[in-house]
Amino acid sequence: MLAAQAYIESSFAPLALGSHGDLGLMQIRPSTWREWAPAVTASDPYDSYSNVMVAAVYFDYLRTTLSKQGHPEREWMLCAYNWGPDKVLQHLANGGRWEDLAAARRQYAEEVLRLAETIPADGTF
Repeated sequence: MLAAQAYIESSFAPLALGSHGDLGLMQIRPSTWREWAPAVTASDPYDSYSNVMVAAVYFDYLRTTLSKQGHPEREWMLCAYNWGPDKVLQHLANGGRWEDLAAARRQYAEEVLRLAETIPADGTF
């Protein structure tokens, strides 16, 4: 899933800089980088390994947070990564369903998951 997301986020470009300041391969927001990079002792957001490690630890946080709210599905985790966990949690707290999300929010998660299914499990291409 991380590989599929890196492709969607930056087309595997480790030096990518998004229009909102998103950094590197996984297009991590600067505030997210500052919060989670220390957890994996990462110092360079443009180092591919470090960027993916920060994304992975952040995903673990999102998975845990959403699971505690009764939403362990990967779609919600991806939506939270893309839209922000506070917005997703507010949407859910207000009784929002997956179908109630804007099409672009759903499409992002669905595209990452669709692409992830095409990647061989053993990592060979």
